[in-house]
Amino acid sequence: MVGSKNKKEHVMTNLQQKGISKEVLGSVYAPGGLKLGGETPMDIAFSILAEIQLT
Repeated sequence: MVGSKNKKEHVMTNLQQKGISKEVLGSVYAPGGLKLGGETPMDIAFSILAEIQLT
């Protein structure tokens, strides 16, 4: 899932309220990307690619 920590928490809370189990939500990997300090879409894309390169 791509998004900030705040977005992740908001989405996860909404999904729990709709009946999705914590076990299923626990398998969601978020937020993606390394913490490089960027905020633009290009920065986020770079942080995700950098994390992919590490694995």
